[in-house]
Amino acid sequence: MREIFDKIDGDLFIEEDTRLLGMVTGSVTVIAPNHFVLQGMVCRDLIAQQGTTVDVHGTVVGAVVNHGADIEIAGVIGSLQENKGASAARIIDGAVIKTRHTL
Repeated sequence: MREIFDKIDGDLFIEEDTRLLGMVTGSVTVIAPNHFVLQGMVCRDLIAQQGTTVDVHGTVVGAVVNHGADIEIAGVIGSLQENKGASAARIIDGAVIKTRHTL
């Protein structure tokens, strides 16, 4: 699994299994079939495509957008947006979600 400790300016596309311990100033898009573990910070949105696995233990200032991914949320996020019919994200006790929407 690739590990990123740095600050990345702009958007990031996850094209291999990745753990982020640093910060992304833009949005992160997880492309199938990859696994993304967030232990750092995403300053905009985290977009999870169908067929991906995402574990949020850090902070997403914007929205976590679920397009049919397997998502677990244990951190802090601005909002959770899930496609109608997508499997629901698993919310761990202690997670903070400011708003929740169905797309």
